Amino acid sequence: LGDQLDLHAAAFDGFDAAVDAVWMAEVAEESTQVWSSKPRTALFLAAMRHFAVELQAAGRRLHYARLDAPGTAGSLDAQLRL
Repeated sequence: LGDQLDLHAAAFDGFDAAVDAVWMAEVAEESTQVWSSKPRTALFLAAMRHFAVELQAAGRRLHYARLDAPGTAGSLDAQLRL
């Protein structure tokens, strides 16, 4: 969720880098399930990608699926099952 693109978000309280990881996925369904303009989608994807870099720089293990990566699923649930 967009409000969680913050290293200090409550979602990271108690994060243990030795055992925990962050999972993020860019999927087409997120821009088609609810109407979204192309500029809004582009801005959100850019924010996700910048946050992924921040997470890695902070030493957090990250599992990240980019929309343009081969084999990326079209929905969050399908991507999580891969």
